[in-house]
Amino acid sequence: MTMRRALLLYNPVAGRNPARRQRDLDVALNLLRAGGVDSQAEAIDSPSSASGQARQAISAGYDAIIACGGDGTMHAVLQGIVGSGAALGVLPAGTGNVLAKNLGLPLEASAAAQALLDSQPRQIAVGKIESSSPEGKVARYFLLNAGVGLDALGIYRSTYAWKSRFGVWAYYLHGLRLAATHRFPLFTAEFSESSGAPRQAAVSQAAAFRVPTLGWPIGSLTPQASLERDDLQLLLFKTQRRFRYLQYSLRSALNLPRATPEIELLHARELLCSATSSSSEKIYAQADGEPLGTLPVRISMAAEKVTLLFPTASKPKRQ
Repeated sequence: MTMRRALLLYNPVAGRNPARRQRDLDVALNLLRAGGVDSQAEAIDSPSSASGQARQAISAGYDAIIACGGDGTMHAVLQGIVGSGAALGVLPAGTGNVLAKNLGLPLEASAAAQALLDSQPRQIAVGKIESSSPEGKVARYFLLNAGVGLDALGIYRSTYAWKSRFGVWAYYLHGLRLAATHRFPLFTAEFSESSGAPRQAAVSQAAAFRVPTLGWPIGSLTPQASLERDDLQLLLFKTQRRFRYLQYSLRSALNLPRATPEIELLHARELLCSATSSSSEKIYAQADGEPLGTLPVRISMAAEKVTLLFPTASKPKRQ
């Protein structure tokens, strides 16, 4: 598939420099048009409207939708593209840009736009998370990771004001604070390894990854995860000990051996998380860094796929 018509859906509040964001958007549009791609830009009205705007653009004949912003923008746009046949591209302009880093996509606007011009489309399996909320069941696709427990609580606590001031460090600052004060309540995780019988474990954190690295400073928490696989790499913390969280994070950041009896890495296609009978504490879920709902949660590989634009000669990162 050759990209002919592209709509750049941009987040008008992504990043911390509005003037630079507009310059980067103009640079990308001019490069794409010079490369023969009929390109237009459109602001996302709200995170909840992004999927509808993407679907409308596809109905109007756009064969590529480029998410301009951070991973939250990508996640919002993804919801309207999965299973459509249109391609998803990324122009990184946000806080973490985790997908761009895993694709090997440049973070500078002109280089990223040129990489999109030279990109190759590939069909990629996506994850799906279903959780509970006051409005009922919430279902979302994801490309990076979905988690239940401490990571989701940190995302809920990372306010927009903190993100605007500290960028990606907002997540890590809240994570450090929570690691020192959180009770780490246990919940039940049910899963089946790719070639094994169903299992169950009491855990304080469960995460399912499609990519191996979150980038600096966290590094590779799940080194065998890959967008080229059709399963998830699960990371299960079967402990309430704060030290184990810090130990695993430091070992991942320094690329040291991570094995410990209380923390397990495995591949699976489905993860079911539910509250224990003795727990009354609210336990949160997240996907691609966006807060979703609470227990019970089902994380699985979706039946649908998405066409993703990869830089030429790029492969999803493995570490």
